[in-house]
Order: sequence, then structure tokens, then C-alpha cells
Amino acid sequence: MHRLGSWLLGLGALLVAVGMGFGFWFLVNDVDSKAVNLLGLVPIGFVALLAGVVMTLFSRPAGGGSSREDS
Repeated sequence: MHRLGSWLLGLGALLVAVGMGFGFWFLVNDVDSKAVNLLGLVPIGFVALLAGVVMTLFSRPAGGGSSREDS
């Protein structure tokens, strides 16, 4: 679960960066159809980022991490 969360964090960040970067570039250059499609990736990337953060925070990697019982 932790590994999937890490992958979702990377995928979400990539989707947001590509959607914002190229979407606004196409918007400025008046290619509205591509801009709308690329800017539509931003909310999907945000949802992936949110899911990745939740998965990584609520799961622990196998055999890793210290707990309060050990100290």
C-alpha cells in the first residue's frame, strides 16, 4: 500500500505539472481544444496526489519504521 501511494504521488505530480505547463502554453497560443484537454488533467492529478498522500501516511513500509512500543 505504501509503494502504491508513492507511485500515486509521482503520477499526480506529473499530471499536474504537464496539465498546467502545456495547458497554459496552448491557452496562450490560442489552441483552445488542446488547452481544455490538458487543463482537465489537473483535477485528476490533484486527486491522485491526495490519494497518494493518504496512502503513504496511513500505511507503513513492511519491516520499517520505529514504533512507540520499542522506545
